[in-house]
Amino acid sequence: MSRTLRRDVRHLVLAMVAAGTAACSSTLGPGAPREPLPITRFAPTNSDFSSFSGIRTPRHAVVRDSTTWRTTWQQINQPFFPQPPLPTVDFNREMVLLAAMGTEPSGGYELLIESATRDTTGIDVQLRRVSPGAGCPVSAVLTQPLDLVRVPFSDQPVRFSERAETTSCNAR
Repeated sequence: MSRTLRRDVRHLVLAMVAAGTAACSSTLGPGAPREPLPITRFAPTNSDFSSFSGIRTPRHAVVRDSTTWRTTWQQINQPFFPQPPLPTVDFNREMVLLAAMGTEPSGGYELLIESATRDTTGIDVQLRRVSPGAGCPVSAVLTQPLDLVRVPFSDQPVRFSERAETTSCNAR
């Protein structure tokens, strides 16, 4: 192969690699379009699912099957007798997201799954972690704040990110 032909082939290969890299980065980069996912709360209100649970350590989890769901529900409700009935989830169409704060020293703590979005790299779940501020009246009991929601089923990876807030209760 002549020197000129090798140089031309090398330039062609480099141009193809550059074009492929540009195409990939445009669909996977930080500017990739995000699709909001509908979330359905297990709690009847727009607050966390429970302040008391059997999950004593911080945990983020994705439940994609009925066996894991049964085990998770039993762990959540371990302190309660009788345990509430297991909610029905259609794992062919939806999955369950769980966010648990772990044991906190008092009331006034809350962990809320606020939203979920999807792009080509996976699902991002946004959490809001609330802590009581100085001077806030809180119950003197250990709590284990936890939230549960349903979202459309996906095999994509799920990432959780937390935003921390402190409740202002300044005494005047």
